[in-house]
Amino acid sequence: MDDEADFYLDVHIYPYPNPALTEILKSERLGAVVADYTQKVAAVYIQNIADRPRRGDRHPGLMASNVKAAIMIGGFKNDRVIGEVLVDVEYATSDEYGRHSPTPGQVTTYEGSHDLRGALHAVLPHRP
Repeated sequence: MDDEADFYLDVHIYPYPNPALTEILKSERLGAVVADYTQKVAAVYIQNIADRPRRGDRHPGLMASNVKAAIMIGGFKNDRVIGEVLVDVEYATSDEYGRHSPTPGQVTTYEGSHDLRGALHAVLPHRP
């Protein structure tokens, strides 16, 4: 079998604003795909934090009960459907990323769980 193609595809991506591309990026079909993946990421994240050991957890289940998934029009120029997973507790950022430089009065540092990032990588298509 010959490795060279018998034809060449000439593709032109027209500069912004490109009405056809904007129509695709804001379409209901793409919105449904983004919503599906966003819900899957949220579900995997909830499962990940529910499966954790509860040592010293003063509020067991609070993070899992405050996970919300939503889609909206966003992006740098508000020209596409985006998905967002929100964890609405004040310590969610510290849990995800850790605490490496405590404020005065805090004596502990710890590594983050990276469970949200792990959920994203577990769900989204990945090419090595």
